[in-house]
Amino acid sequence: MTVLSFGTGFVDALTYLGLDHIFGANMTGNLILVGIGLTGDWERLFHPLVAILSFCAGSMLAGTCHRLMEARKHGSPAPRTLFLTTGVLLAASAVLAAMDTARSLGLVITVLIGVAMGCQGLAARLLGVPEINTLVVTSTLSQFFAEAGAGRIWRKRRISTRQLAAISSMLAGAVVGAVVLPIAGLATIAVPSGLVVVMALFSRRLEPKTT
Repeated sequence: MTVLSFGTGFVDALTYLGLDHIFGANMTGNLILVGIGLTGDWERLFHPLVAILSFCAGSMLAGTCHRLMEARKHGSPAPRTLFLTTGVLLAASAVLAAMDTARSLGLVITVLIGVAMGCQGLAARLLGVPEINTLVVTSTLSQFFAEAGAGRIWRKRRISTRQLAAISSMLAGAVVGAVVLPIAGLATIAVPSGLVVVMALFSRRLEPKTT
């Protein structure tokens, strides 16, 4: 989950700074931008709206695949397939970004990233770690500091450590993404792509549970 949070921060930094100030993973930010655009700033409306619709399409695609796999296997499938799909889509966006010297494929890249992160959202939920959201940090911050204020943070050290790691890794991912973008460009979206694929291939936690 920490790896996924790092990748989310990385993706959002790249897309915000390199793709018309939209967020590849954080739909809350995009929704606010759409709201601002609806006040008459039409130039700010289109790209975040495309990002949201792409994310929703990815989530629907992931949900459909999950339902079909569940029906075929008579049990809940591991999220490996969805993570691999996320990695492939991010890799495709990285290839397009590397080829896009004229900056004419930004919309296609936005769509690919949005669909990919929609798939990742469901895959992460299937891991069964409800105290961590790998796409947004708001709920994780709320839970962490609520427990701290209630004095339960030490009694729930394992959960609190996971939450703090997710928050820190998302911040670190954003910092790294912002640093490498001027050096290597949007093609560095290949970094979170690689992280997701490696996680899908080698993490034992992603193995199907036998019943």
